[in-house]
Amino acid sequence: MCRVIAYIDGFNLYHGLKQHAWRQFYWIDPYRLIQNLLAEGHTLEGVKYFTARVRAPADKRQRQDAFLEALRVRSDAEIIYGKFYKKPKTCHNCGRSWQSFEEKMTDSAIAANLVADAFRDCFDTAVLVGGDTDIVPAIKMVRRWLPQKRMVVWFPPVRKNDEVARACDDSGDIKGNHLESAVMPDEIDAGEGLVIRRPDRWR
Repeated sequence: MCRVIAYIDGFNLYHGLKQHAWRQFYWIDPYRLIQNLLAEGHTLEGVKYFTARVRAPADKRQRQDAFLEALRVRSDAEIIYGKFYKKPKTCHNCGRSWQSFEEKMTDSAIAANLVADAFRDCFDTAVLVGGDTDIVPAIKMVRRWLPQKRMVVWFPPVRKNDEVARACDDSGDIKGNHLESAVMPDEIDAGEGLVIRRPDRWR
């Protein structure tokens, strides 16, 4: 029996789906997605989904709120939050300044959880979903000190990264069939008469 823990970069997955025009797959259960990716004989010990709450615009925040609430009610994935911080930006051509937001702490949280779980012997195989190079030092550390641990990365659409692939023992590409059966129902009963509805733009 091979114990598996999965680490999902939520924004990397979202932007890969968006760039591939797979809006219908935004409303997925990340735990179910990982189940669809597992090889025979592997046991899923946990799924950690890393994200941050969007601050603006309001309609985007409302769609994400519905999604995260749906995960809280329906999914077995653990949600781990980073943060969005204000970041001033200036146009080099016209000099105009404005306030933007930048997501922080997701990559470092994935790295910290991966290394901690490896050294606590929580898994035999780590499954990573995402294509960000920032995770490579953590992967190399685990492989150096705990070579018996396997590292497998699954790339979202348009997110393949050769450096990440080389750092891992194996890699794969997430396909439509992996995502399709992980889509949650359009309406989810949250109890006490409350219903969480899939955003219309995500249908």
